[in-house]
Amino acid sequence: MEGFQRGKRFAHANILDRFSGHGGKPFHPQHVERLRGGGDPRHQRGGVGEFGQRHDEAVEVIVIVFLLRIVQRAAVLDVLFYREPEADQRRRIDLAVGDGAKVERVQIGSQGRSALHVSTLTAALGRAVAFRDFGFTTGGAVVRNQLFVRCGGADSTLDLSGASMLTARQHVDTTMVVDHAVGGCRSREVIKSVLDGQSRNVFQGKIIVRPDAQKTDARMLSNALMLSADVEADNKPELEIFADDVQCGHGATAGSIDEHLKFYLMARGIPAAQAEALLIQSFVGEAIDTVTHQGVREALTGAVRRWLQARDEASEPCTRQ
Repeated sequence: MEGFQRGKRFAHANILDRFSGHGGKPFHPQHVERLRGGGDPRHQRGGVGEFGQRHDEAVEVIVIVFLLRIVQRAAVLDVLFYREPEADQRRRIDLAVGDGAKVERVQIGSQGRSALHVSTLTAALGRAVAFRDFGFTTGGAVVRNQLFVRCGGADSTLDLSGASMLTARQHVDTTMVVDHAVGGCRSREVIKSVLDGQSRNVFQGKIIVRPDAQKTDARMLSNALMLSADVEADNKPELEIFADDVQCGHGATAGSIDEHLKFYLMARGIPAAQAEALLIQSFVGEAIDTVTHQGVREALTGAVRRWLQARDEASEPCTRQ
């Protein structure tokens, strides 16, 4: 895809899209500052966009601070690729989003199957902010994605979604906390996981509605599709509500492919393996469709197809036997 860059350790690319209406212009960081050695990037001062990295000799430690002090409407699409096959990675991104900003981040984790990875995102949202975050994971032995978002300004919208496609003995843990500190905000969280082999997925999500956060509209949903009898899906959605004029809900499901839907497709001449792949792709597609950038959506859909193709090829020897 145009605008994507790849590096030896990881690649970081910003795709800046214009939004029509509201007199919006793309957001461009005034400068990029790379930090080496001591000092916490959180204590560094700079312009509208601050970007810092810090590396540890024993374990790769990447700390990014991205302060978005934006008054005008703008959008940032942040796509992260991880290519190190066996690296231990810890990554933290801190976002301070100014009033009226539109921000979208997409994280794609395609580490090697033996990599360990911990990713943390903290975001403080101002007033009338539109914030979107999507995480897609297919790689890594043990992966933990943590998201902590605080709605500190009225009339903001928040969409956190993600999908993971796991096999073998992969383990992915998603932990998120959405804190509604003021009223009039809307949040949606949709997490989809596909599990094969002996993989395990853990989802821990919490929505907090503070006493002053009246008129909050918050929903959280986690769905797991289990393709093997040896997989494990653990879901723990929570609500902590301290206000009385709100609309909040959460749900979690875990189950196998609907055999009635599979039979429906097969009755129309679609082979069993292809019918199953179509149902899996549709299941994951609900989360992928939340990504607004068409090129990224197409890339994610392609990654899903490649995962399904690899699964189909791995099962062919067993089928022949």
